[in-house]
Amino acid sequence: MYIEQKDACIGIVDWDNRQVRTLRSSLKIAGFSKIHTGANPNFTIDFLEEYDPDLLVLADGPFGQPSEQVIPEARQFNAKLSVIYIGESDDEDRIVRVLKHGADDYLIKGQFGKRLEFPARAKALLRRANHRIGIESPSEIKNGDLTINFPEHLITKGEDEIDLTPTEYRIISELARNVGRTLTHSEILTRCWGSEFGKDETHLVAVNICRLRAKLDDNTEGRYILTQQGVGYKMQRLTPI
Repeated sequence: MYIEQKDACIGIVDWDNRQVRTLRSSLKIAGFSKIHTGANPNFTIDFLEEYDPDLLVLADGPFGQPSEQVIPEARQFNAKLSVIYIGESDDEDRIVRVLKHGADDYLIKGQFGKRLEFPARAKALLRRANHRIGIESPSEIKNGDLTINFPEHLITKGEDEIDLTPTEYRIISELARNVGRTLTHSEILTRCWGSEFGKDETHLVAVNICRLRAKLDDNTEGRYILTQQGVGYKMQRLTPI
C-alpha cells in the first residue's frame, strides 16, 4: 500500500491544547507514531511545507473562528491530502460548506469522545487515499539512473539516496510525472506551492531548481532538468518508453 499505518504522518492544526492531547493520545494508542502539531490555522501551508503529512486534522480557530478557507490552499499544496475538519458548530449548512471546501470528514468538537472513533476515521481516510493513489499514479518512475519511489517519498541516483526538502521532492515528482514535457513556471508554482503564488514569485522555482541540480550533481546545462528559457523546466527523457 502507498501509506502503511505505521509510517503514516498525521498533522494536527488546532489551537486547543486539551483537544490536541486527546487526539494525539487516541492516535498513539491506535498505532500511529508520526504525529506533528501546530496551533495557528493561518500558518497551515507553512506547517504542510515542514511536515508533509498524509492526513491533516484542521480545527476551528479560537472562539469558533472558521478555518475552512485554508482547505483549498492545502489541496493545491497536495491534491491527495486527506483532511478531517473539527468544527464547533453542528449547523448543517456550515458542515456542508466545509465539505464543499474540500474536507473529507467533519467532526463536531466534543462529540467524538469515544477513544476508538477518531483513529478509525483516520484509518478509513488513509485506506481511501491508498486506493485513489494506486489507481491514479505509478508507484515508481525510472529515468536514466534516477528513480522516484512515490510510496517511500524516496529519490535515488544509482545506488545513492538523494536527500531533498518537501518542496524539492514535489518539484522533481511533478517533472518526473511529466517527463519530456515542459512545465511552465506558473504550473510548477501552482502544483508545488499553491494557487496564491503568482508570476512575480517565479524566483522560488529557479532557486529550488538550482538546489535540486546541485543535489543531483546536474550540470548547469542540465542532464536531468532542462531549462526552457522564458517558459519553464522539463525533465529530459533518458529512458526510452
